[in-house]
Amino acid sequence: MSISSTSNINTEELKAKLIEEFKTKLTEKMKAKILELSEPELRFDAITYLVKYRDEDPEQLASLILGSDEALPVLLAELISTFRFIEPPTITLDRGMKACQALSLLQTVTSTKEGIALFARCDCMTFVLPFMYSIERGGPLEHLRTAALGVVGSMLRYDTLNELVVKYLVTTPVIPLCLHMMTQNGPVIMTLTVFIVQKILLTRIGLEHCCMLPERIAHMVNSLNMVIQFVAVEPNPRLLRTALRCYGCLSHSHHALPVLKHLLPHTLKDGTFDELIEANKAIEDEWRHLIGVTGIHDMLILNGHFNRELTCEEMLSREMALAVLQLGGM
Repeated sequence: MSISSTSNINTEELKAKLIEEFKTKLTEKMKAKILELSEPELRFDAITYLVKYRDEDPEQLASLILGSDEALPVLLAELISTFRFIEPPTITLDRGMKACQALSLLQTVTSTKEGIALFARCDCMTFVLPFMYSIERGGPLEHLRTAALGVVGSMLRYDTLNELVVKYLVTTPVIPLCLHMMTQNGPVIMTLTVFIVQKILLTRIGLEHCCMLPERIAHMVNSLNMVIQFVAVEPNPRLLRTALRCYGCLSHSHHALPVLKHLLPHTLKDGTFDELIEANKAIEDEWRHLIGVTGIHDMLILNGHFNRELTCEEMLSREMALAVLQLGGM
């Protein structure tokens, strides 16, 4: 073995040893800071430290928080103490930062399977949802909305658990809140909410829930159409791709497909997005699928290939959804 090879091995071993020592020291420090959460005078500094180093070993931090009798209640208490400043909006930067940090640590918890199961079982979203009702643009409340959405998005990171998570989320106002924020905020929150909606629609439970009633279909399609309008003005490849995936999910529902075909934005068909589509294979694939499935649906209706009962059901669904849009002034 050459001297150079030996040197490389020694360097790698030393690097691995230093990383392991750092993680050990960090874990001990985190344990100490979690104990300090129960001390009001030490709490802020403890939370700040944990947030600062949470990305170094998120699984370990989540495990330590879940293994503590007081850590999770303290973080939830930080959120509760902020609720009264949301409406009317009187929250200070300092108060908002404390709540954002607490949400950041809760996102670390919900990045683990154990944390996700706990949140769903104990209905912990109750403590996160109030921050999603705010409509104020900019400032602490917008940061809190973003952080709250981060918690929701984190719960949907494991495809194997998403059916369980969505089964819980559909019992909460998360979906209508996401649809509202999708049309009332800037690109960051819009991207987060469309991502969450996509994850929900990818599950059987989520798709069935969103397509159960004509007004739900109308609300969903109208919200996505507004996202497309936004992207037409401010091109955003990621946002366009995710919105197209949401349309694609809806196309799998025989309740939503006729509505989707009727209300699909003209900008998706008139060349508005040609540049984005041609520059991104993933976007092109999603777009071609959507245009193809709505076109096939149109031809099948013209040729009478649908079962009569199903066609009547689809047509009724479309007409009811359109009526909802007209009544709502959408």
